[in-house]
Order: sequence, then structure tokens, then C-alpha cells
Amino acid sequence: MDLFTHNPNQLQEAAAHAPYALKLTPKDFSDFCGQEHLLAPDKLLRRAIESDRLGSVIFFGPPGVGKSSLARLIALKTKSHFAELNAVTAGVADLRKEIQAAEFRMQTKGAKTILLLDEIHHFNRSQQDALLPDVEKGTISLIGITTENPHFYINAPLLSRSQLFEFHALAKADLNKLLDRGLSRSPELGILEKSVLCHPEAREHLIHTANGDGRRLLNALEIGLKSTAPQADGKIHFTLAVAEESLQKRAILYDKRGD
Repeated sequence: MDLFTHNPNQLQEAAAHAPYALKLTPKDFSDFCGQEHLLAPDKLLRRAIESDRLGSVIFFGPPGVGKSSLARLIALKTKSHFAELNAVTAGVADLRKEIQAAEFRMQTKGAKTILLLDEIHHFNRSQQDALLPDVEKGTISLIGITTENPHFYINAPLLSRSQLFEFHALAKADLNKLLDRGLSRSPELGILEKSVLCHPEAREHLIHTANGDGRRLLNALEIGLKSTAPQADGKIHFTLAVAEESLQKRAILYDKRGD
């Protein structure tokens, strides 16, 4: 089963064991944190997704900034069939199997196929070349995801057939929004049933140490919440000490002169 299956029972079963970062996958653009330069209402990528006219694209940028989250959002919004492969484990045989299925879908139902290829930089030149004819013909619309510079790791012919979209590290305001979503929805998502009090210094430490990586922030929040017992007031106190343990990094304290 992949992350984009449309079977409700499978989705529910997978969600029960999914990490917090996956459970908080945005269901709409209003839930998405960051990347306003790509996803503001007037931007090309946003318009292409909303009109379900997305062509082949490459998403690149640092880890934990929303590339996979946006792919999942596209999976929810498109009427096309959505398939997923990871270049770390997949080979040309897996690729051909998906392309054959896409051809059959197009010939029998007139249905389009969007193929997500995560970690695309792990495909070598010949593996990437196997995509070219079907991207060219429109048999598949490719979403390639990479943390590397695509100009160094992706073949020029494939780049010329795709649009490139660069994702940026999340700003402090984006991380604050993401943390607020995680804290407010923790009971709903099955992380815990108790309310949470996040201390200001813990919040600051999480956001500073995450260094623009939303996944790192949510992973730290999840382990901290799951491993901390409620106090006498019935709330889980997410303190600086909990944040330090969750991130395995101590906060650096400064005096007023900055020393």
C-alpha cells in the first residue's frame, strides 16, 4: 500500500500507526505551512493544482519543508490516478509496470496518471531516461521530489520536460503555525487525550533548533508528548527540559549583552 491509496479502510489502518508528521498532512491549502512563493492563490503552481492541470514537475529543497505534503495534497485534489514509487527501492521494472498501467488506464478509461517519484536523484541516467518517452507523450505526469540540486542530479532532457519548483526552509512564523496545529489537534489525531501546555521557552527552543525543518519539529513534539505524564492539573506540560530531551540538544542561554 502507498501513501496515496484511496481505500478508506486502508487509510484508516495506516493512519493509526503513522508518525505525527504524516497525520498532520494538510488536507487543504489553508492548512499548508510555508511556501507562499509557490502556493499563494495567484501563483502558477497553486492554479495548476486547483484546476487539475498539473504537468510534470520537480520539487526540490531541504528536508521537512513540505514537498511530500504537497504531493499528498495533490493526490487528494486530483481526479487523475495517483501512483507512488521511491527511487531508493524501485527500479526500471517497477517503473515500466506503472507506465503500462497508466497506458491501459488512458486507453480504456481516458484517465490520466500522476506518478510521484520520491528521492528521484537516486535514479541513475539510464533509469531517468526510461521516463522520457512517456513524460513526452503525456502518458504520465511526473512529480519528482529531491533534496538535491536537480541541475546536478537530474538529466537535462528530463528537466526540459518538467517545471522546477524550489521549496525553502520554513520561516519562524511557518513553524509556529505548524506547532500550533500539532498542539491543537493532538487529541483528534490520537497522540494523546490530555490537553497540553507548551511553555514559551520550550516553543522557542523547538522552533530555533528545528532550523526550518517542520518534520523535525513535529517528531520532537510527538516523542515529547507521548513520553510525558500529566501533572496535577491534568495537563501535559511541554517544558524546556522536555523539548531539550526530545531534540537531544540543550538550549543555549544568553545574557542581555549577548554573551
